[in-house]
Amino acid sequence: MSNHPATIKAVLAADATLTGILTGGIYTYRETGRLGISRTTTPNAFLDGFLRPTALIKGRQELADGEIQDSDGQFSTTRQVIEIYLYDDGDNNYSTLETARTRIYALLQNKQLTGIAEIVFVGDIDDLREQELDNAALLRQDWLVHSTKST
Repeated sequence: MSNHPATIKAVLAADATLTGILTGGIYTYRETGRLGISRTTTPNAFLDGFLRPTALIKGRQELADGEIQDSDGQFSTTRQVIEIYLYDDGDNNYSTLETARTRIYALLQNKQLTGIAEIVFVGDIDDLREQELDNAALLRQDWLVHSTKST
């Protein structure tokens, strides 16, 4: 299993502009546990009871894509969709999240990262609400990660 979400988090968290926007932090799904973003698992994501602009990175299943395979070297290429969820307090509009999303695009589009041959933008989902976070404003951005798997 890949740890592409952690690699992507490291790149995003190293950018002072983005962390200045996402004042609630950047987390991977593995870091938050089964409760996800909450006052218990991610207390820094909240200030005076209100959700601050926060990102959560989650990876879907990594799949062999059949592009390159080497049976002798036990090597193959893979693809994995990475979802980045951007949250903000439900009473705020989406402008902060849209700014964060634009910055994330600049940081990731067509980049090569450690263990990632290329990361490519797939799409955005706008104007969502997260009921479990008191109807927080929510945007989602999907990325396709091309990488390799070997022994």
